[in-house]
Amino acid sequence: MGVRATRFQVTTDPTLAVASASRDRLAFAELVRRHRTLVRTVLRGFSRRAWELDDLEQETWLQAWLGIRALRDPQSLAAWLQGVARNVGRRWLALERRQRGAQLALREQAVGPAEQAGRDGVVPSVATTPGFERLNARHQTLLRLKYDEGFNYAEIAQRERTTVPGVQSALHRARRTLAAHAGPIRVKEDTMTEVHIGSIYATTWTSEEGAESTSATIDFRGRDDATALWIVWGRAEADAAVASLESRELPRPATHDLAQTLIEALGGRLQSVEINKLVDSTFYATLRIQQDERLIEVDSRPSDVVNLALRADVAISVADEVVREARRQWETHPRPPEVGYEFAGKTVRAVERIWPPVSDSDS
Repeated sequence: MGVRATRFQVTTDPTLAVASASRDRLAFAELVRRHRTLVRTVLRGFSRRAWELDDLEQETWLQAWLGIRALRDPQSLAAWLQGVARNVGRRWLALERRQRGAQLALREQAVGPAEQAGRDGVVPSVATTPGFERLNARHQTLLRLKYDEGFNYAEIAQRERTTVPGVQSALHRARRTLAAHAGPIRVKEDTMTEVHIGSIYATTWTSEEGAESTSATIDFRGRDDATALWIVWGRAEADAAVASLESRELPRPATHDLAQTLIEALGGRLQSVEINKLVDSTFYATLRIQQDERLIEVDSRPSDVVNLALRADVAISVADEVVREARRQWETHPRPPEVGYEFAGKTVRAVERIWPPVSDSDS
């Protein structure tokens, strides 16, 4: 009768590796216990989100279990595990880039509706994608929530009463099925519009109860210098943007100066910033940092990414879909709000342009 490995009987990594290669699950469980911190340290270089780390770690140990028989030198177990984790992380990064690029393309692959969408400015439902009808009901629901409704992984998980890794896994399988029927995914080149800040206004609001509050309205303009959209920020963030636009040195570094310094100190470079989502009148943005061969994406507020872009002299882009949605929501107010404009129970009482400075010729 063979003796099964336990954490007390097996004490060395090489012995654990040999036993695991013989499909001893207890030995492999001990291997996981000993080296979990090492694996997660490697994977944190690819993502720091807790649910993504858990997903990547699970995939790493699965690949290790499947491939440990190919380990030639049990003495190099730790280095081999690091290599497995790095390969899993690289594949995940490549998949994330394809999936982010595929979001609009998935909606535009259906022949006819997609072409009409290009003319009308209306993006068709993901349900028009070839192969959608072959998916089971759960996969159809998750795809609609992700691509039609714009929910993120955490929101979908809460709505469907499941876990974030479960949502990610199901969406991955659904996308693979669609890709098999729809053919290679191609992304339209004209999905983003480069914008710049045309003007910044200090805005005073009055609530129905008479309470006053202040904010700033940022007027973003496209290449033709026409207003693409406007976004309401906090006054402090707007003042920071004005300082950058005027190339003024602040007495001490602001928060965004600190962020840029940290990025550079860690060997990174701000590559691009995008305002890429609008849900319930709230804008969302993403900044991309290039660090050696890695591309790191960070979800952020528009005010944060724009201030970083101004300091690093990086172009600011807005998703065309966000511009269209903003115009649908504020079709009667294509320019920044004026005195008397009402929104969310508040009314604009006063507006003052703070950038560019008001000159005599403006009077």
